[in-house]
Amino acid sequence: ASSALKRIEKGLVAPPLDPSSMDRKAKKEGPSTKGKGWFDLPAPILTPEVKQDLQLIYNRGALDPKRHYRKSDTKTLPKYFQVGRIVEGAA
Repeated sequence: ASSALKRIEKGLVAPPLDPSSMDRKAKKEGPSTKGKGWFDLPAPILTPEVKQDLQLIYNRGALDPKRHYRKSDTKTLPKYFQVGRIVEGAA
């Protein structure tokens, strides 16, 4: 909120009608990280490629009918997650 106040003071942005509305919008959006307990895991940007990868993970049971995976407990995409890549060692 301090950067918004600096822009208002410089005259770059018109002040809002209700200054507390800025705080309400920030609370409604929620935090951008999971929190200290999760080492400040950031919420990634959901691009079409990332959405496709997540849907592939959720529907991986259809790829190999002889392999059993535990049923997913949620139908929605997670808000906080990370995607990694396995790199094989030199051995």
